Amino acid sequence: MSRHFSAAAVALSLAALAGAPRAAAQATPAPQGTPAAGVSYTKAQLDSMLNEAASARKQTVAANMNFTEAEAKAFWPVYEQYRAAINKIRKQEWDALHQMMTTPDSVTSAQVKKMTTSWVNLGVKEEQTRAAWLPKFQKVLPPKKVARYFQIEHRLDLLVQMAAAQQIPLIN
Repeated sequence: MSRHFSAAAVALSLAALAGAPRAAAQATPAPQGTPAAGVSYTKAQLDSMLNEAASARKQTVAANMNFTEAEAKAFWPVYEQYRAAINKIRKQEWDALHQMMTTPDSVTSAQVKKMTTSWVNLGVKEEQTRAAWLPKFQKVLPPKKVARYFQIEHRLDLLVQMAAAQQIPLIN
């Protein structure tokens, strides 16, 4: 399975970097109180990178699931809806994280607390969404394939999170 994951890691890493473009080209942290200088991307470039990552994710899932024709026919519509729901939350998470990272040092503790709470609550919302979708996958796939799918999703999520973590500086 790792053969399939390594091919997708590059595209997924690009998506993680697209979510944190301000830090993508920076090797050292910015001076306190200023956002890190980084690469700026056009919306079209970001969309292209995110589409590439979504395609790589889908290809990785397909390559690792060994679906029968009937399973594939039932699975992919559920998958597309699920990914849309997760991606909507992820966008909000990235926006909240970006706001925390680009906030000047003059921000109050109350403001930082509110931003951090929002970011963490979105992570909880993502987990709740994942749990809510589990029965939908269980309706279209056998239990072992559902478990395998969620393992694959988890591994792909870890790749994206790791790539992002390497690029996102800690808050000042």
